Amino acid sequence: MAQFRCDEIMREVLVGFDESIQPFEDRQGEGIRSGAPQILGGLGSAMRTARMKVLKAFETEASRYHKGVYVRKKGELESKVDGRLKALFQGQLSAAHKSGVREFSDAVSGAVKAGQKRGASYDFAEIVDREKKTALSRYEKEAKAALVEGASWSNYKQEMALYQKELGAVSGQLRREEMRRLATRNERWVRSRLGESIGLQFNALGSGRGGSGAPETGDRPNEKEIWDRIWDLFIKTVTEAEKRFTDRARSFDASADEVDVGTWRLRRKSWGVLRAKIDEEVMEGNLLLKLRENFEDKFR
Repeated sequence: MAQFRCDEIMREVLVGFDESIQPFEDRQGEGIRSGAPQILGGLGSAMRTARMKVLKAFETEASRYHKGVYVRKKGELESKVDGRLKALFQGQLSAAHKSGVREFSDAVSGAVKAGQKRGASYDFAEIVDREKKTALSRYEKEAKAALVEGASWSNYKQEMALYQKELGAVSGQLRREEMRRLATRNERWVRSRLGESIGLQFNALGSGRGGSGAPETGDRPNEKEIWDRIWDLFIKTVTEAEKRFTDRARSFDASADEVDVGTWRLRRKSWGVLRAKIDEEVMEGNLLLKLRENFEDKFR
């Protein structure tokens, strides 16, 4: 008799529980199926209230029956209720995790683009640190709001650790992308500087008339020393580019290995730029033009 009545009471109290919790389960399920889980507003308070009411109602009606049966059936009820609430709780944390990571990545990228558009210097590591603090604070706020007092499963320590770990991984990925963009900007700068300075050196071999680039007055540069001058220009340009890259990379909180790889790539690319520019300048057509200008200048 006691077991029958306790089962009957359990079914009755679960009706009200279902009415409160089922809508949240449906919304959460829809979000998961669509691949866009959403943070459910008011979930925490609804779970706390529903759990308290269902357990209280069962206690009021069933505690008058055999104590052993009552305790066992109450345990069954708690297991059913907490199983569903725990799933909702974990789904809420998962949604907060995914949206938090996405918003963190978008916020960092947006701040970097804003700094680039302004043409102002920006501290990438500072941006990441600021947005990470914001992301962690927002996650903790959502997690605390979903806690259910008295439930053994109601904590988010492990989930918070996983969230922090993924924010760190995303930060590293964003930093590597920013380092690549920095390297590309430096490579463009080297290409522009070397193209201009080496071009002037070769143009200086001309007659000085017709806009060839050689001086109109004064001594012309010693043609035998042109390769020394080009090498000095190359070393000076690459050294300055490496300093620009290293100083900027430090603001990204880049590791020593990342900086070393970046400078090695910059030197390799710069050497390719030097080789391509020299090949262009010593092409047969360009050399013939220089020789013709020299010949015309001597016989004017």
